Amino acid sequence: MAINTPSWIMIVAVIMSITLLLVGFLIHINAQLQYLQSNILHMFDDTHNYLNIWESRVRFCTKYHIEIIRYTREVFGHFDLLLIVHVSLTSVIMGVLCFQMVFEENISDKLRYFLHLGGWVAMLFLTCYYGQLILTQSELIGNAVYNSKWYNCPSSLQKSVLLMILRSQRPLKLSAASISTLSLQTFLSIIKAAYSFFTLLLTMSK
Repeated sequence: MAINTPSWIMIVAVIMSITLLLVGFLIHINAQLQYLQSNILHMFDDTHNYLNIWESRVRFCTKYHIEIIRYTREVFGHFDLLLIVHVSLTSVIMGVLCFQMVFEENISDKLRYFLHLGGWVAMLFLTCYYGQLILTQSELIGNAVYNSKWYNCPSSLQKSVLLMILRSQRPLKLSAASISTLSLQTFLSIIKAAYSFFTLLLTMSK
């Protein structure tokens, strides 16, 4: 099938649109995690006895953290199919595109394969990069709690603070149906798999 057929272009456009939509959600989640960290760091900045203010801030941060976790898991659940494609098929597709690009004699067709390959790499990188950011930022919630002036608050609030730290010990992972977590390490693994498949095709073609 020619790479510029309407059906192939439509498939690529749909996958790209869904990927960019997912990336938009990931950027939003990352921003919310950073905002939560900022609020946590300043929960107990007042050194005087502002118990009502502290209780309000702890209650806000606790509920906000729970809502981010719930929202993130809901978003991840809706994109399982796309993530499975990224993990299971992208390496094969990239390997085939590399093979076609090497053996294609027509310069314009070679360029099309190159651009197509670049698009797959870019989509994979964006997804894995922001998946890594979510993973890292969710882990940093515990650090933000630890770096706040939690020692200023009474023991009645320290339990809530401790629970927030415990929740952050289970970082938010962008996973493909529990098969693999999408991160920068996964990106490198898929690139290596694509290269291995490319070399396999080269060997079989000889």
